[in-house]
Amino acid sequence: MKKESREQIFIKAIAMAVKQCKPEKSISKIAMEYGISTSTTSDLINAKKDFYVTSIAKIAEAIDVKLSYFFSIVETNLPENFSLFED
Repeated sequence: MKKESREQIFIKAIAMAVKQCKPEKSISKIAMEYGISTSTTSDLINAKKDFYVTSIAKIAEAIDVKLSYFFSIVETNLPENFSLFED
């Protein structure tokens, strides 16, 4: 089995944070209301690819979550002492 890259672990933590913060509305409905492509939101919540911070910020705003709070949730989803850089 292939070991996950640090980037993939981080992307999965972001996806988990979106799922933890999302409101009662579906992500696709939120995407339509805020003009975010449904493929972007789908790829993000399914941890399919890396994203620009601006895309993440738009989604956080669309689900009515402050970006600082959103990233605090991302941080709780990461392994202890996680770093994107090798030791």
